[in-house]
Amino acid sequence: MKVFITVLFLVSIQYKQFLFAQDVFGGNPASVRWRQLNTDTARIIYPAGMDSQALRVAQIVHYLNRSTGHSIGNRLRKIDIVFQKDVTYENGFVALGPFRSEFYLNPPQDVFSLGSLPPYENLAIHEYRHVQQYTNFDRGFSKVLSYILGQQGQDLGNALTVPNWFFEGDAVFQETLVSREGRGRLPSFLDDFTALWAGNREYTWEKWRNGSYRDLVPNWYPLGFILVSYGRATYGTDVWRNIAGDAAAARGGFYPFQKAVKRYTGLSFQAFRDTAMRTYKDRILAGDTAVAGRLLTPLKKHALVTYQQAFDGAQVVAKAGYAQVPAFYVRGRRLRTMDVVQDNYFSYHNGKAVYAAFQPDLRWGLREYNDIRLLDVRTGEQKTLTHKARYFAPDISADGQKVVAVNMPSEGAASLRILSTGDGHVLDTMPNPHRYFYVMPRWTPDGQHIVAGVRDGVGRMSLLWMDAGTHEETLLLPFSFHVLAYPYIAGDTVFFSARQGQGEQLMAFVKGQGMLYRLTDGVRAYYMPSVQGNEVTWTTPTADGMALYTAPTASFPWTPLAADSFALNATTPLLPAGFTQDKALDALTRLDTNVFYPSKVYHKASHLFNFHSFRPYYSNPDWSFTVYGQNVLNTFQSQVGYDYNQNEASSNVSAGATYGAWYPWISGSVGYTTHRTGVTNRGNVVHWDELQAGLGTSVPLDLSHGRLYQFLTPAFSVHTDQLSIPPVYGKYFSTSHVEYLQYDLTWSTQTQQTLQQIFPHWAHTFSADFQRSTLGDPLAWQVLLQGSVYLPGLWKSHSLVLNGAYQRRDTLGHYTFTNDFPISRGYPGINFPEMYKWGVNYHFPLAYPDAGVGGIVYLLRLRANVLYDQTYLNGLVPNSQYHLRTAGLELYFDTQWWNQLPVSFGIGYYRLLDNNLLGIGPNQFQILLPILF
Repeated sequence: MKVFITVLFLVSIQYKQFLFAQDVFGGNPASVRWRQLNTDTARIIYPAGMDSQALRVAQIVHYLNRSTGHSIGNRLRKIDIVFQKDVTYENGFVALGPFRSEFYLNPPQDVFSLGSLPPYENLAIHEYRHVQQYTNFDRGFSKVLSYILGQQGQDLGNALTVPNWFFEGDAVFQETLVSREGRGRLPSFLDDFTALWAGNREYTWEKWRNGSYRDLVPNWYPLGFILVSYGRATYGTDVWRNIAGDAAAARGGFYPFQKAVKRYTGLSFQAFRDTAMRTYKDRILAGDTAVAGRLLTPLKKHALVTYQQAFDGAQVVAKAGYAQVPAFYVRGRRLRTMDVVQDNYFSYHNGKAVYAAFQPDLRWGLREYNDIRLLDVRTGEQKTLTHKARYFAPDISADGQKVVAVNMPSEGAASLRILSTGDGHVLDTMPNPHRYFYVMPRWTPDGQHIVAGVRDGVGRMSLLWMDAGTHEETLLLPFSFHVLAYPYIAGDTVFFSARQGQGEQLMAFVKGQGMLYRLTDGVRAYYMPSVQGNEVTWTTPTADGMALYTAPTASFPWTPLAADSFALNATTPLLPAGFTQDKALDALTRLDTNVFYPSKVYHKASHLFNFHSFRPYYSNPDWSFTVYGQNVLNTFQSQVGYDYNQNEASSNVSAGATYGAWYPWISGSVGYTTHRTGVTNRGNVVHWDELQAGLGTSVPLDLSHGRLYQFLTPAFSVHTDQLSIPPVYGKYFSTSHVEYLQYDLTWSTQTQQTLQQIFPHWAHTFSADFQRSTLGDPLAWQVLLQGSVYLPGLWKSHSLVLNGAYQRRDTLGHYTFTNDFPISRGYPGINFPEMYKWGVNYHFPLAYPDAGVGGIVYLLRLRANVLYDQTYLNGLVPNSQYHLRTAGLELYFDTQWWNQLPVSFGIGYYRLLDNNLLGIGPNQFQILLPILF
């Protein structure tokens, strides 16, 4: 029996990529013209034409630096902020390695998710809090790690000592504190907690922190806000500056954050968190009222399903869940899987459904589109009405002839466009003199008018009634910070969802009366109303997912409200003391808008070699030290390194870089090794120096469309190894140089994947690698082909994976390329001139423990893989063909470490059916471990 270790995957210490939007390398073409506002606090880098937004962000971060530093620390560190305008979503991140931030600036249609502030303003408030956190958490233990590993060392130190719920909860608190919006004022932000507590669900702290593959668990954003806001309200504005500062420094050793909570609150961390959550639970449930109406959809524990929307009396719905991808259902029958979408919003009338589907650019990862799909629910046939457009929230008219949708060009203001359902051509564009942002437009039943939520420049919202023919506009409500969405028109009544009190309520505006009514009350949420006859159908969050309810229109109380009441102040946070006692409350209302910062060109070649982190590493017999660099635009990555091989006593110095802003990526590397050591066939020890260099190009292509993600990357590179051989050893070498070409191709396709599916129900991966020395002596070549096919198993969460590989090389022996052939598991590496292999894997879950140990490791899922591998070895001479067969079982543990870092590891048992060929034991065990840096 033999046990050996295999690397399963790498977990980057750029830990915050798990928390924020993903960093995209080379996402913009070189043709983008960048400008900058450069101050002592921030450099705002933005595409030409966004000067006003950049100035506003600069004003905000300068003011926040002065007005909110008291609650986290007063250190100042300049940040580079990059605007990305061609994406189709709103998000942002602040990262270390390098220290920079990116804003993704397309606002969502669902204003209940992030609020109604303009994206650049909302992101400036939230993300700058992360800047303040990082700046003030570079201390103690984290500071020591930064000396060892650079910026990524601080990142690792902060991740190990300060929980992710604090990072995000503190930033959401800042949103809510300094603006009239912020998610702390949105009842929808706490929808999951409300649904769980109203449903009498309670979890262990470990489950609240780590989530679940089968149950609804809020993420760390609302959890963090509950804890942070309770701490500020109870212990003052400085409490988290002290707690988080001590934790980042690792004061007190193990569990520094918990010890700091005890130090500054007098409560154990367990008592503190329990009290905070109980306080919120009591206040939420104090305003709870029973959900009116009849449940239309089944609810089942441990089988979370979301009914996104319903039309025609819930006969046509969009549904998704932890075990099923988003799809349309008609009368309970699954009609069609949705194309890849940003959200599941759709519209239905007269047998036709429309929705907007995501479409990436072929080459540029930060250029995206949203195109309108038209689905015939009778036949299941679907067609695309637009191509490479940016449409959102389409609505189809009652006669099925027209679609109205929000057009959101990356370079300008939003507009409403009316398109033909026949061929998608634009019939009309509604004027937008006030530069509103439109939310979820809807046709009136007669197809003559459009009703939409509108947002003004400061984030206030109203309802707008528009004549589609004359373009005449009427505001139905005064502008306010009461967010609203999901209008639906029945007769002259506009039903919609809006923030009122401590919940999102069903509202109705009767145009003929000029009257506003509130139909529901309490803390529950009522979304997406639709009307069929005398029945209203809506969705409400529950402990087992979003459920559909219906009730007679007349059964609601129809509480009249003066329209002017909509202009009153929006909801205050549940624990207002934490806000009212802070001097930064409503800070943005005191912002000096007369401050001006000059704009100038930002050259794309600025700070190309932006070295930020370094990594010492040892893997027997190599000691290495590598320095990493990345420019702010993330179009140029570089590294330099030193490696010492203790077996040879050789030293290698190397450098490499990749440029990603041209259509093909261009990469190059060079290295020089001294004192290489080898042994000839006769036992003579020889030494030489070696120069290695390479130049390559690749084109990453995103071919995703419809229901499939597809990626294709062809690559080509040329390499040279030049040997510097002392004359005394010259007779032992047949050549002093080798040049070879390398051709690579990777291609992958997959369907959408649910949370519980171990692999997608359909996918394939394929790679081809061909290496050949240039013509002349020595001549050498090698080809390697690999592929896998992923298929559904017997149950929804099971996966059948078939894989194969083929490798062939020359037999001259002049030069041998690296052997990357995936031999049958359990056998040591073998390099025959010809090898091919096939394998079968069946993956399935065993259990969902949802249990942890000491706040260190949490087990989400235990899964297994039953496998069979067979490899054929061909020596290309008679009687030199062999096969290696393996039957085995692998157990995988899907875990989270320190309550936030996802890690999968496992152990495999392999029964070698042809072990005598290599003289090894038949029973082999393989431990699958991650490398943490």
